Amino acid sequence: MSTVFDMPATAAGKDYVLDILPSANGWDKEIIVHSPYTGQNVSVTLNGVNSTIPIAGNTSSMSMGHRVRYDS
Repeated sequence: MSTVFDMPATAAGKDYVLDILPSANGWDKEIIVHSPYTGQNVSVTLNGVNSTIPIAGNTSSMSMGHRVRYDS
């Protein structure tokens, strides 16, 4: 099974930074999109992923690829 998040080259015409981090509860992962322009964060929780799939990483609108993918 694969999960893919395709990201646009910009968000509302501005740069962004995307991080995948463990959540506060230790069981989940959070995908956090941060706008350096506005200082706003938006996050999506991937429930139960932290304990079973060791994913972590980051990308930005300056990267060549704009995709988050993990296989389970």
